[in-house]
Amino acid sequence: MRNSNNGGSIQPDGDDILFIKTDGTKLSHGIEKYDGSTGQLIAWVKIPSLSSSTDTQFCLYYGNSSCSSQQDVTNVWDSNYKGVWHLHDDLLDATSNNNDGTNNGSSDASGKFGDGQSFPGVNEYIEISNSTSLENIQEDDYTMAGWFTRDRAMVTL
Repeated sequence: MRNSNNGGSIQPDGDDILFIKTDGTKLSHGIEKYDGSTGQLIAWVKIPSLSSSTDTQFCLYYGNSSCSSQQDVTNVWDSNYKGVWHLHDDLLDATSNNNDGTNNGSSDASGKFGDGQSFPGVNEYIEISNSTSLENIQEDDYTMAGWFTRDRAMVTL
């Protein structure tokens, strides 16, 4: 899926990429990364419901050179999400809460899905400033998810 500057038919910024269910319903999505020279696409698509017994099918469309951005990031990460960090070097929060992170010693690394961060020493961390959107979260009212690898004997979370 190379862009139009590289022999393909996608807009250079990937704005014309669109995900649609087979019934014609547009799916909210956000593009984490699009490399028009290689066609690499990392996108987060909100699938409203999944069946445990029936395949969920959807289509990816592209090639409209005159459309505006088809992304709908706000609805991918709705108000139930207090923060989503894809761990690029900018550490920006993908939600509308803007709980952006500040790097304190980590470095860019390849991740399982896109970018990641490496914490090679003992005092590296990412700081998320105090935010009203993070206040009053009860101990049993949140889920944290991530992919970790360790190359030392001890990992503290």
